[in-house]
Amino acid sequence: PSAEAAKAVAALEARGVKVRVAQGDVAVVEDVQRALFEISNSRWPALRGVLDLAGALADAVMQSLDGEKLRATMAAKVVGGWNLHRATEALPGGRRWQGWCRL
Repeated sequence: PSAEAAKAVAALEARGVKVRVAQGDVAVVEDVQRALFEISNSRWPALRGVLDLAGALADAVMQSLDGEKLRATMAAKVVGGWNLHRATEALPGGRRWQGWCRL
């Protein structure tokens, strides 16, 4: 993670939060499956929530986006959200979340 992200993780951990950073692209199903596999096969407690903060920036108004830019900006939210939904559904015990957040 970046220095800024590492600082945010350290601040959370200082408050007693257990943080697992997984880098990948939520629009790539294999990246999502790999991250969840690593979590579910670790000594960590069961996954209790997901923060879906993925996004992509296309600095333009909607009317001026071409197909490629639109797909790139929507992939993280639409395809990524679907990939997270499907992968978490397949976890042992189903999805017994305390929280799911999409921003």
